[in-house]
Amino acid sequence: RAGAGGACSGAAAAAEDAPLLGQRVVLGGLSARPELNGQRGVARSFEGGRYAVALEGGGESVRVRPGNLSPAAAERASSGAAAVSDEVVAAAERGEEEAVLAWLEGGGRADATYERGTLSGLTLLMDAAFHGHERLIELLLRHGAEINLQRSDGDTALMGAA
Repeated sequence: RAGAGGACSGAAAAAEDAPLLGQRVVLGGLSARPELNGQRGVARSFEGGRYAVALEGGGESVRVRPGNLSPAAAERASSGAAAVSDEVVAAAERGEEEAVLAWLEGGGRADATYERGTLSGLTLLMDAAFHGHERLIELLLRHGAEINLQRSDGDTALMGAA
């Protein structure tokens, strides 16, 4: 990373190596601690290939690989622009591709998570897989749905499809 006579600044290198630093993030795909999937927090530091994430609603901090984090800002739950509404969840459960596509095109994230009962970290892909809606699964995957995300009990979309 050294330039023609100088090294990158520490801040510039950190921004390049750890783009989520200082951002709100959502945890997912954690098999060792599935209860953390769907939890939100702030990426406070990056060391040894892992982020230290301060979880919302408590003093707990966890160390997580970058692949187990996604930016939370895109979900904008407070504005409703991309939050997963009950209507969108029901549409996914029924296999209604047009309704899910309209939500995605309106700013919805294919990996947005929601809660139902005692479960958190649920995704539309999980619902589509559980209900056997193959075309909806393909649509969500084309829009970037992550196949390996785990809900709070550790189950994945593949497990729901089996």
